[in-house]
Amino acid sequence: MLIHPTVERLRALGSTAMADAFIELQNAPDAGELSREDWLGLLVDREATSRETSGSPAVCARPGCASLPSSRTLDFRAHRGHRPGSLPQAREL
Repeated sequence: MLIHPTVERLRALGSTAMADAFIELQNAPDAGELSREDWLGLLVDREATSRETSGSPAVCARPGCASLPSSRTLDFRAHRGHRPGSLPQAREL
């Protein structure tokens, strides 16, 4: 089976769920009855559902793109605004 260039492009962009939905729609016998808007809506819904249920946020791999901090990017040595010993000690009950 020849892979559609759009499917290859979607996979390269990280939208694998959308690419899978595209192939499924392309092979569905009733897909010809759907409008372009319905096709696009189904593809976007599949991708959104996949990302919501995966449990991990999408991470941007491009330089300069804002992404969530990781343990490699956090500076745990940063000054927190208090001196050691200045915080009240917990009292035993």
